[in-house]
Amino acid sequence: MSRFFVYGLFDSGDPEACRYVGAASTPRRPLSHVREAVRCPSRRTHKLNWIRRILAEGRTVVWRSLEDCADWQETLLSERRIIRAMRESGARLTNANDGGQGNFNPTPEVRARISRLMSVVQARPEVNARRSASLKAAWARPGAKARRGAIARISHGSPEVRAAASEREKARCADPGWRARKSAQAKADWAKPEAEERRAAMRLSMNAPEVKAARLVAQRAAWSDPTARKRRLAAMAAGRYGAAGAR
Repeated sequence: MSRFFVYGLFDSGDPEACRYVGAASTPRRPLSHVREAVRCPSRRTHKLNWIRRILAEGRTVVWRSLEDCADWQETLLSERRIIRAMRESGARLTNANDGGQGNFNPTPEVRARISRLMSVVQARPEVNARRSASLKAAWARPGAKARRGAIARISHGSPEVRAAASEREKARCADPGWRARKSAQAKADWAKPEAEERRAAMRLSMNAPEVKAARLVAQRAAWSDPTARKRRLAAMAAGRYGAAGAR
């Protein structure tokens, strides 16, 4: 087996019907879902509930590799392709989204659950501290940056994901309540004593000769692209860049 692979989870009582598709770089990953279902009874997802039902009825969850891959990006793309193909063929997958280890096209139920969870988490400083420590530890693991980079490239490179994100952003910006909340939050952040220190550090960084040179190179490269230049000129004509002109 390759180091990177796409796997499927199956009910031992129905070994031909795949119920979950995932991506992994270690054989321990597939059955980690079973451990999660057993050790974290308060977590409720379609996948975990399915696993608990299988175990309660005396059967086991088995897995097998569906496709070997060369690296993380290929693995994540293969995962999405296999999920899409299985769903089109009528498979009753328990995946909450379209795969790729990112929240691509989550169901409305999943969106609502995430929103409720984040509201609770952000209101509890001790939970935020634990999440911060956990994220730092996760980023420090070997291969974490490559894996997350592959996820980001897939997300930003997907037309449907970009279109969905654009529509969500337009809907938010059109909501007066959301704009008022964002404005109040920004004012509160700028009023904090440490904010001036950050602004001073930013000014110092932006005025560094090497930073100015890099920005100039980037701007020239952006304007040399005819498509990008056309978009920027259209944005300037529409007034979206403000009085300062193109950024």
